[in-house]
Amino acid sequence: MSVGGRAVEYHPTMDVAVQHEIVLWALQSTTDPDVITLAAEMVPFVYWPAVVDIGVAARQLQYTFNACFDARGDIIPGGKSRARACYRAAFHTHFLHLDSSRGSILDHTLLEKWFQDGLQVLEVHIGKQDPVIAFMEYISHTSHQGDLGQNIFNNLNTLQEKDLVWFFRVINQALACTAHSQSMQGIRPSNVHVMLQLYRSRPPTSNVTSQLLLWLAMKLGFRPNSSFLELLDKSGFESKLLDEILVRHWNYTYDNKDLDFLWSVIISKLSSSGIIQQYLPWDLSVHREHIPALAWTSTLANVGWLCSHLHILHSMIFLYDSVNKFDHKRLWKFYEVFNSPVKLLRYQVHSLIQDLKECKEYLNNDISPLLLALGMVKWPEDLEPNELYVNMLIASLEASGPHNVGLRQVALQAAWCYCIQLQKLSKSVKSRLLSALLNFTTSHDRLWEDMDGYGRAASLTILLRFTHYFGLIRSLCRSSGGQYPKPESHIISPFMSTIETVITLYFGRIEESKCIDLMVNLLAMLQELKEVYLPSSSNTLPEKEDTPIIISVWQYLSELQAGLDAWCYGSLACESYRLFDIQEKEWWISWRAVCEWSIEEYTKMDSVWLHDLASNVQQVYEVVEPWLERSKGHNARMRAEDIKDLERFNKFACTLREDLQKKSSMINVTPDPS
Repeated sequence: MSVGGRAVEYHPTMDVAVQHEIVLWALQSTTDPDVITLAAEMVPFVYWPAVVDIGVAARQLQYTFNACFDARGDIIPGGKSRARACYRAAFHTHFLHLDSSRGSILDHTLLEKWFQDGLQVLEVHIGKQDPVIAFMEYISHTSHQGDLGQNIFNNLNTLQEKDLVWFFRVINQALACTAHSQSMQGIRPSNVHVMLQLYRSRPPTSNVTSQLLLWLAMKLGFRPNSSFLELLDKSGFESKLLDEILVRHWNYTYDNKDLDFLWSVIISKLSSSGIIQQYLPWDLSVHREHIPALAWTSTLANVGWLCSHLHILHSMIFLYDSVNKFDHKRLWKFYEVFNSPVKLLRYQVHSLIQDLKECKEYLNNDISPLLLALGMVKWPEDLEPNELYVNMLIASLEASGPHNVGLRQVALQAAWCYCIQLQKLSKSVKSRLLSALLNFTTSHDRLWEDMDGYGRAASLTILLRFTHYFGLIRSLCRSSGGQYPKPESHIISPFMSTIETVITLYFGRIEESKCIDLMVNLLAMLQELKEVYLPSSSNTLPEKEDTPIIISVWQYLSELQAGLDAWCYGSLACESYRLFDIQEKEWWISWRAVCEWSIEEYTKMDSVWLHDLASNVQQVYEVVEPWLERSKGHNARMRAEDIKDLERFNKFACTLREDLQKKSSMINVTPDPS
């Protein structure tokens, strides 16, 4: 079987393959009415090899059906269920007979007449209200061109699962036959309304899900072989079928919106049946090449049917569990997989802005599929910020409540991609945006604290999100253009609590090389927040936009003397703590990584910054030196690991001093003689 150019094989088990023999024997060799009824019910759900003459079964089904009625045409006692099962089974074999490889073909004219007569008899004795009868009536009306009457499907909720699965199987078989038989051109069993009514009728099951995916793949041009159509258990193919649908959907052009309309129903049901979780689990098995960057570019550049691609993935990503809690892990992993931004060209931006004008979701705190895509793009660097889009980002970041966690996360990623433009905002707008970002961690669902239980792979993904988050705040601070009003304490306290949570959760649990980017961005961000919000933190350094990150990191550390002393001496929290000072004692574990990073980083920067770096390191050293002295006493409070970290810092100070001596005789950083 060929699937979108990829080979997919499925070999039915022996148990499935031999069922047709049991069914044929039961139909031909027994007179027990209950056995015949059971065999008839099994006909649509077994694998029929191509070498089997299914016409034998069809003729026996017709004979058994006729025997359910007496000479006057009245149904015999107990014959209703058997007549219904035999007619349904015969109806199913009708589509198999359209394939010439299926053995001897019954006279088509006689067969059609038998179906019409049999249906009339069933309507009399069972009633049109029976959904199976109503469905067969619809399928048999080859001239039907309009929408289905709602009354046909009124009783679908009463169907047993085998009947509902049979509906899909007949539709799929008929759709497959349409491609090979001109006689089927008048039948419209693949009518979208049929599928909608069937699928809406009841919660999905594994068999219904696979049949629906198969139908949709076939609707998009996929043609499986007959043996695949007749297999009951297609659960192993569900993810491949969904993949086939997505692959074909990128290049599928159609004139109507039926499939777009159908997706909104299908995806919501598929999520509850587990197929989406299988296809987009935490490790995200979807292949990047199946959703090419070209599709995203085309979607962003055009208003039209391509936007349905976004709606498909949007519905697959934003799943909510029974308590309506957003699964942010899935979203972050999605952005990690699609980590190569689509580069927007200037001529595409105008169309995109027009799309944004029509994007009203954010006004209702809903997640726009377009906003989802804008977390994977790279804007032209010389582009000026668009007021509409900026307001959309800020409003989304400010959305409150646990039900808006997904919206805030998508807005954060989109803002990160728009970072260069956001630096050009006016001071008042930038101040509002900064407040929204600082308030980002006050959400109701413990979004950041839950990271501890995600495992190593998930933790690394979350580290990347934090790095973007801190980097975005840094970029706004570095281009602030002056002092901002001091933020409210109800914003700063949760923000700093998050900072301390990140430090205590990650450092020491993940390799330092994985954490260092996050840590240095965190420390530099805190220093730059001080410079924006606290006048006393203003300094004589050159323009902040040009300040190397290592300078900001060590300047922040040099101003933590009161807190460091409080930690070392075991005193209570000092009143001299300032806004944005870290107060958590366990943060010391991050110093090891910072010192190792600094030893390599400072050699890369311009020599004009060495004096500032040395001054900040000297200030920290003046605090660290007495700690090392006290650590040699009997009452030392520090652990051996802490002392090693201090000695590592001392090594960095020595290395820096030696390098400075080579480049300048004006600076002297005195290391510990030991």
